Amino acid sequence: MKNLSVLKFLFASSLLAAAAARAQVTPLYGATAGTVGQVAIATTELAVPGSFGRPTYVVAAVVNGSNNLEVIAWQDTFSKLVRIGSASPADANPNIGLGSTVAAVGLDANRVVTADVDDTGTLNVDTWQLGGKSGISLQFGASTPASTAQTVAITRLSDTQVVTAYQNSSGELTVEAWNIDAIGIPTPAGMATGGTAGQIGIAAVSPTQVVTAEQDSEGHLKVIAWVVGTVSPVAGVEIGTVTRQGDYTDSLAGMISIGGFGGEAVTAAVNGSSDLETVTWKVSATGSIVPLARSTSGNASAVAGAELPVEGIAVTAARGSTGNLDVDVWREGREAGHDQMDTPIGSIAMAPDGTGILSGGNYYAYFVTAAQNSQGNLDISMWSYLYQQIIQ
Repeated sequence: MKNLSVLKFLFASSLLAAAAARAQVTPLYGATAGTVGQVAIATTELAVPGSFGRPTYVVAAVVNGSNNLEVIAWQDTFSKLVRIGSASPADANPNIGLGSTVAAVGLDANRVVTADVDDTGTLNVDTWQLGGKSGISLQFGASTPASTAQTVAITRLSDTQVVTAYQNSSGELTVEAWNIDAIGIPTPAGMATGGTAGQIGIAAVSPTQVVTAEQDSEGHLKVIAWVVGTVSPVAGVEIGTVTRQGDYTDSLAGMISIGGFGGEAVTAAVNGSSDLETVTWKVSATGSIVPLARSTSGNASAVAGAELPVEGIAVTAARGSTGNLDVDVWREGREAGHDQMDTPIGSIAMAPDGTGILSGGNYYAYFVTAAQNSQGNLDISMWSYLYQQIIQ
C-alpha cells in the first residue's frame, strides 16, 4: 500500500528533482455568524456539471442559539462571501422540532438539501432555493415518524436524488434514498440497513453508488459500498432501490468523515492512538473496496474530510492537539500542503467548492470550512489549493 504524503505549509514552495511538484494551501476570505452548536456546510453545484469553475453559493446548516435549525446562505463573489439571507424550517412549519444533528449537500446550481434529526428523533429532509429577494427560502420538506433517527449524514447522487445515512433508533446504520422533484418535494424511496454503528458518514463515488463509513460495534472503521437504482427499470432495479454491496473493516476509529469522487473515497478518522488517520480507497462498480494509501498525522479529535475532483487530491480538516482548525491537503506519493488557523474550534464541517484549471499543468481547487470558534460563533473560511507540476 502506498503512503499518503502531506507537506507542511512552510515548505510548500520547495522544488523536487525531475518531475517536481509545488503545493500551497491558502486561506482566502471568510464570514462569521452568531452562536451555533452543530454545523454542516455545503456549496451549490456548478451551473455546467463537470466544467471548471466555482459555485455561486455557500450554505451553512446550523443548530443556532435558540436550538433550532437555521440555514444561512452567502453568495461567493470570488473575492468575498456576501450574506444573502437565512431561514429556519419553523418559518414554514411550526411543528418541526429543535434541530440536534444536521447535514447539508448541494443539489443543483441554485438549491441545497438539508437533513436534520430533531429533538423527537424525527428525520427531516428539506429542499432550499437560493437567490431572489429572500436570498434563501424553503421549497418543500418531508419527515419520518418520531424515534426514527439519532444522527444523520447526506450525499448527492444527482440533481434529483440524495441519499441519507443515519443511525436508527436501534443503533443500526440505515441508508435511505430520497427522490426530489422539480419543485423540491423530497420523497423517500428505498432503504437498507448495515448493522450496529456509531459515528457515520456517507459519500457518493458515482451517480449510482455511495459508500458509508462507520464505527462498528467493536469500534473499528468499516467502509461499505451501496448501489442505488436511479432509472426504472434497469436489470430489475427500481428508482431509489438501495442494495448493499461489499465492505472493508479497518483499524480502530473514533470520529469519522468520508468523501468520494470518481470511484474512489477518502476517510479521515481519529484512530486508536488519537491521531488523524487518512486513507484512500478504490471502490469498484461491483462494490469491492480496497485501501490504496494511508497516512497519519498528529493528534486530533473532531474531523471533517472531503475529496476534491482534481487528480485524486484529498483534503482533511481536523481539530488538532492544540484545539485549532488544522487543514491538510493530501496526494498519493506527491507533495501536498498544510495550513492552520489560530482559533480554537468546536464542531467543524467541510465541502469542496469546485475547481479551476490554469495553463501549464497548474490546478486550482477550492474548498470551504465551517467551524464553531472559541466564542461559540460560526466561522466560514474559503481556501484555495494550488498544485503545480513542473517538468524540468
